[in-house]
Amino acid sequence: MPAADIRAAILNDGAGEARKVTVARWGDVYVRDINGDEFDRYTREAKEALGDLAETHQYAFAAALVLCDENGNRVFDPMNPEDLALLGKRRKRDLEALVSAGAETGN
Repeated sequence: MPAADIRAAILNDGAGEARKVTVARWGDVYVRDINGDEFDRYTREAKEALGDLAETHQYAFAAALVLCDENGNRVFDPMNPEDLALLGKRRKRDLEALVSAGAETGN
């Protein structure tokens, strides 16, 4: 494949679009892809702002990064300790379903 075609395919891959997934206990929800820059920035900022809390709520943090509404707007703030605590009390398998769905869609 020519370099121009590879570049075009990468630039038109739909990164950041919301995708509907089904989580058994929650029904249909949406996840969005996280680009590499976002992941790096949020991870760095979380360690700086939240300290050990970022490590304590790893699944909650990852779920907050991918869970969104149908327009791609985050439902929970991954930098908000209250949101992380709320998500941290959810079943691990439900959080894993969100994170896995985000990874399957291109994270």
